Amino acid sequence: MDWKTYAETREAELAVARERGPAHVVDLQWRRLREQAVEADYTDFVALLDAAAAEPRLRRLFPFTSMWVLSFSADTEEPSFAEAPAVVAQPDGRFQVKSDRWGDIVGETDSADEAIALVVAHLPR
Repeated sequence: MDWKTYAETREAELAVARERGPAHVVDLQWRRLREQAVEADYTDFVALLDAAAAEPRLRRLFPFTSMWVLSFSADTEEPSFAEAPAVVAQPDGRFQVKSDRWGDIVGETDSADEAIALVVAHLPR
C-alpha cells in the first residue's frame, strides 16, 4: 500500500470512529499506539500500553504520545491536557512516572505494571 492510500485509510477509519462516538475514538487510538510500538519493535512500550489498557480507569481515557511519553486525556479532539500522570520508558528498561509530560518525577519503577499502578495511585479522585 502506498503512503497516500495508507493515510486515506487511516483517516477514513478515524472518521468512522468519530461518527460512532468518543469511546470508539479511544479504542482506535489504543490499537493504533500498540501497532506503532510493535512496528517500532519497542517491547517496553508495548508492555506499558498493555498494562495501561488493562486498567479500567486509564482504558477509558485517550492515550497519546510525544516522543514515546505516554499520556492520557479525556479529550479525543485536542488531547493536550493530561488527566493522569505520564510515563516514560527509560533506555535501561525502567519506567519513570511524571506528574505530566513535562512535570515533576513522581517515581521510577522496574516494570510497566508498577508504573501503571503508580499512575493510578496518583489519579484525581
